[in-house]
Amino acid sequence: MSATDSIGSVFESFYTRHILRDLLGKMAPGALVLVGVRVASWSAHQAIQDMKEANLGAWLVFAAVAWLAGLGLQGIGEISGRWCRYFPVQYCTREKGKSRNQAEAEFQAKLTVLDSNTGVTTEQRQRFERLVLIKEAAGNACLALLTLIPIVLTARWPELFRLAPGLGLAVVACVGFWLLHFDNVRRQDELLAKISEKTSQRVGT
Repeated sequence: MSATDSIGSVFESFYTRHILRDLLGKMAPGALVLVGVRVASWSAHQAIQDMKEANLGAWLVFAAVAWLAGLGLQGIGEISGRWCRYFPVQYCTREKGKSRNQAEAEFQAKLTVLDSNTGVTTEQRQRFERLVLIKEAAGNACLALLTLIPIVLTARWPELFRLAPGLGLAVVACVGFWLLHFDNVRRQDELLAKISEKTSQRVGT
């Protein structure tokens, strides 16, 4: 196997084994919340100093806690359904009048086609996983910023004038992540529908 093939296999495993989804979709937003709370509670200088002095064990613990924090953010998004939707738009119970069990059953049926059918290519699976990755990363990042902004306002209210530009950028980023999340929810649904349709046509012929 050549070096190029080896790199390609490693890159493929990041998608097929959902490693990137955990790193960017959960751990990164969770770390954003943890670091943001640390900075708001003490100072940016102290937070940087703590990072410099942390050993490998501390970083591993931080990574685990960040992953759990990101998972918690996603749980909040799934429960609310307003700020973040982890089901595609057409399966939203508010829009279709379906029960949650019916919506999940339809969605899982199409996912089964993606996961188990030999007619689905590796490229299609990677494209789908990329959309899920962006959807989760953007949605959880939006929730992370929504969590941090009131914390910073409360903890650093006397410094509001100095922090106003950063808070303004955070609000803009939050809106951008929110729009990106919903856009990729739609793209994920459209791609899954196309894959299911093509697979059905192959079976029919």
